[in-house]
Amino acid sequence: MQRSMTNLKVYFSFCFQRRTKICVFASSLFAHVKKTFILHATVNHILDILEWRQNDESFLYDWKYIQRLTKLLRELRLANKFIKLMHVIRSHTVRNLGNILDSTLYLRAFSGTKYLIEDFQKEVLNQISKIAK
Repeated sequence: MQRSMTNLKVYFSFCFQRRTKICVFASSLFAHVKKTFILHATVNHILDILEWRQNDESFLYDWKYIQRLTKLLRELRLANKFIKLMHVIRSHTVRNLGNILDSTLYLRAFSGTKYLIEDFQKEVLNQISKIAK
């Protein structure tokens, strides 16, 4: 990865004005990143890490609280209760809510973490975009 980053810096320094070459290089870089992601997903499956990701329970974070909050956010969004939704988001979404940023949760799998945490993060993003509209 260090070598490709060095190549990237050299390439951009020589070809800054040539947009077509940059686009071609960027597309090849994207293809490399995509292959890496697919490889990580395959490794996750092979090592049965998917089972760990699917199991919500863990002593590393407050999974019951995250589960309740995700359910509440989903219900409020579906019921179009925007005032209550804004209150819940404002009062419950802090940086390390329920210890979901514990580094151990992100070191176990090669890409991602527990599905409950990912669902919660997606739900919060959905809420904010729904409020913004």
